Amino acid sequence: MANDSTVSWTEDTLGPVSHVTSFTNLVLQLSLLVLWSVSRSLRTSTSIPAASLSVTNAVIIIGLSYVEDCKSTRPSSLLTIYLLLSILFDATQVRTLWLTHRIPMAAVQSAITGTKLAMLLLEMREKTSYLQSPYRDYPPEATSGIINLSFVWWINRLFMTGYQKLMGNRDLYDLEPGLASGPAGERLKRAWEKHRSAKNKLSLPSVFVRCFWMEFLAVVWPRLCLTGFSFAQPFLIMAAVQHVERPMTAETRNRGYGLIGATILVYLGIAVSNVHYRQSFSRVSTLFRGAMISLIHDRTLTLQDGLYTESAALTLMSTDVDGIIEHLENMNDVWARTIEVVIGITLLGLQLGATCIVPLLLTLEVRGKFHWNDQQNWNLEIQKRVENTSAVLGSMKATKVSGISRALAQNLQEHRERELVVSRAFFKGIMWLNGLATLPRIWSPVITFIVYAIQARIRGDKSLTTVKAFTALSIITLVTTPAEKLLAVLPQLAAAMGCFQRIHEYITSDPVKDGRLGHNKALMLNSAISPANADEKEFTPRTNDEEQGVAIKLDNVTVLSSPKAISVALKNVSFKALARAVYSRQDVALLDDILSALDMQTQEMIIARLLSDDGIFRQLGTTVVLTTHNRKLSCLLLCFVQDF
Repeated sequence: MANDSTVSWTEDTLGPVSHVTSFTNLVLQLSLLVLWSVSRSLRTSTSIPAASLSVTNAVIIIGLSYVEDCKSTRPSSLLTIYLLLSILFDATQVRTLWLTHRIPMAAVQSAITGTKLAMLLLEMREKTSYLQSPYRDYPPEATSGIINLSFVWWINRLFMTGYQKLMGNRDLYDLEPGLASGPAGERLKRAWEKHRSAKNKLSLPSVFVRCFWMEFLAVVWPRLCLTGFSFAQPFLIMAAVQHVERPMTAETRNRGYGLIGATILVYLGIAVSNVHYRQSFSRVSTLFRGAMISLIHDRTLTLQDGLYTESAALTLMSTDVDGIIEHLENMNDVWARTIEVVIGITLLGLQLGATCIVPLLLTLEVRGKFHWNDQQNWNLEIQKRVENTSAVLGSMKATKVSGISRALAQNLQEHRERELVVSRAFFKGIMWLNGLATLPRIWSPVITFIVYAIQARIRGDKSLTTVKAFTALSIITLVTTPAEKLLAVLPQLAAAMGCFQRIHEYITSDPVKDGRLGHNKALMLNSAISPANADEKEFTPRTNDEEQGVAIKLDNVTVLSSPKAISVALKNVSFKALARAVYSRQDVALLDDILSALDMQTQEMIIARLLSDDGIFRQLGTTVVLTTHNRKLSCLLLCFVQDF
């Protein structure tokens, strides 16, 4: 759906054809209603009510088609599904009418089916050709209909592009507007402001779920459909085995055709449900990444200076957020797996009785212990290593000059080795749990049938037929698979909760507070400019032409805005930084004792060329705040001010 109330679109060349087809369908439905009304001998008790509902549906289709064209950037999913199912049911009705020699009704119903097929084809068309900006620039996923999304046809164009050439960023589709990080981050930020005082480690994930509950709700329906189609397999297998055991007759032949259709329906339903479930959950994962990174970034801007290292936010945005997303699907799938286990045990109990609990007991038996802090400790070691590596890379010049490269390299190597040692416990727990989780799938059928055989022999029961055996085997598979997932989700949940806790501690840290300022000149200027500065490491190198254009000539010294220029001043402020401050043309320039340790002649020359009546700062109208400890320099500055 579009974000605006009405989608801007130009004239559709096939729009009149679509309207004519819709009105034709209405006329045919009215004709069928009249035929059923006058043919008392041929109709049933439901013929007229069904025809009346069809007329009502035809009227609704006309209005709904127009509304969907005005309000949506994609074809109507509701109309597409209705027309598709209606065509399938109408086809069987047409066959019955022709076989029972109800010629007038059969002819009109055939025309209605053809009209609905034309309406379906017209409704499945994408609207990109007649949409206006910005809707025309939407990615294919935002303009595709439900049929296109169900079979993922929209991505074929991307595959063809990758087959024909080496792909670049411009060849990739843009992100759907509803998944943008900016709006998602604002939604989560507003929701978090209401619960930021909560100290519970579950507060952050619960706030995210409440904030994006509509997106999570969109995952539920396809997941339930996937569960339903999956548990239709035992009944399909039971019907197929029973069909094979029966002798071949006309009735069994028709039943076989029905089984073919049921098989297509079940496995096509599994595939389509799985596609929509994956797509819906991918949207949730994308929203989580964008919103959480935006929340961390906003918090970083308000934290006290020095409370965390520079790489702390980067580690949270990468390692911790990725760690949560990696296990987010299995965590969200817990409710569905629980439902599947309950349904599976119930169905297995109908087949094998009390033996149904054997797969569940075997799964619970292999439940292992897992240390919830292993993932968190590993992430802490990663953060320490990244912090040290970042510090070394940021001071490479000083590292080379001081000759401590080998010592720092050894220190970084020790951090890496310590990280591997800490991660060993986590991966060892994952290895054991994953190994134990495969045991139910292998041994559950064997142990279940052994227990059932022993029980049947004791009771003298010989009810284990081929149908029951195959049906029970399929149900056992459907039970053990979600049970394994539930077992495997324990370490994943522990890992994700450790990441959530680290993010929670970061975003609940004390923000910077504006308090009283000291009298120190550097402290005063730092409080005025906050973290912003014109230090040389904050700028990128310029080209040679740009260097010549922004040079300041001071007798025998030429100051360039390139990192290759020679720094002459002291106290971490060079002539390069001064040159950048001049040529940035800012309204305010804060100069912290930049002329210290220079001879008086050079100081007078700089002041004259920058602060005098003809100076650059005077010409630019820049307000200058200059601090100095030199009394003579203060008198010189006062002279310039008085002359001005």
